[in-house]
Amino acid sequence: MFIVSSWCRGAFGLHHPVGLVVMWAMVGMVVWMPGCQLGERDREAYSEQNKAAQSSVDTPDDAKAEDGTGSSFATAATFTDSDPIQSEQSVLDRAKTSPKAGDVDGQLSSWQSIDEMILFQPVKYPRGFRRLLIEGQRVIFPSQDGTQLDGRFFRSVKPRQVVLFCHGNGGNLSHRTARMDRLQEKHQVAIFLFDYRGYGRSAGKPTVAAALVDGRAALLKAAEIGKVDPADIIVMGRAMGGAIAATLAIEFECKGLILESTFTSFRDVAKQRTGGMVHWVIPEDRLNTLAKIKDYGGRLLISHGTADRTIPYQQGRDLFAAANQPKRFFEITDGGHGDPMPVQYDQVLDEFFAWD
Repeated sequence: MFIVSSWCRGAFGLHHPVGLVVMWAMVGMVVWMPGCQLGERDREAYSEQNKAAQSSVDTPDDAKAEDGTGSSFATAATFTDSDPIQSEQSVLDRAKTSPKAGDVDGQLSSWQSIDEMILFQPVKYPRGFRRLLIEGQRVIFPSQDGTQLDGRFFRSVKPRQVVLFCHGNGGNLSHRTARMDRLQEKHQVAIFLFDYRGYGRSAGKPTVAAALVDGRAALLKAAEIGKVDPADIIVMGRAMGGAIAATLAIEFECKGLILESTFTSFRDVAKQRTGGMVHWVIPEDRLNTLAKIKDYGGRLLISHGTADRTIPYQQGRDLFAAANQPKRFFEITDGGHGDPMPVQYDQVLDEFFAWD
């Protein structure tokens, strides 16, 4: 609060009307963001057995949407084939030599802008770190600048696919293990789940640039452990994690991308939540999924709830309209941002994972 007030006073003066508008609008976002966690505060519809496995700590909202349970909703659209992207050099070779895959020149800055302070809502270990529903293989690995990150690799006997899961802006990986359990049970996939820096047991402080760097390191680690080419990874992201996932899928030309309740851009979310008062404070290219999605050429699955008040349903439709074929949209009728994924989604995911 002090930082927000100081910034506004310095930029506009103590009693300048613009400064006051910006200050109170940003304060409103600060109050709003931790509550909704961009849908990452997960009130999952666990079974009694799952409930018993959890600690008494409150959990992020979107984790509720990550166990795949819920009421019946409608689905729409089908996949359409398109010509595959041809390449003379393998993506694995390019990944090893690309600046994106190599070491970052020095430690990334841990300075956070005001919008990043609002966007990132991590929960550090041990506070709020649940007992894991399924343990998986713990993987401690360096990000591109050497920051130590924490992850879990959930193996599967003869996995159909290797999936990198990018969670949203709140909590930590321990809030997503019920979803990982469901993905393995229903779809027989191997999954790499990781915490961005500043989350859970991962060191450092989160920024947008750092989250992208961490995601690149996580994708390469998933490919290494899963013994697949980076291009054969399916990247899956929820809410803010969808923006990270889209960037990674484009950079590494991944064959599959799954976006759940993802925004067109963080600026668009701020504009919608503050009535257009302070979105201009946020850089236009800040996690701008809409601007990037047109550059993705693999298969794409987007899902969004029609009653989503955190990231409006129309943003999901706009992403779908801007994307290339092959693509599919799964509409969750009357689904809110933190609602569990409907059982029909299991069938859609199964078709997606089976499609090679």
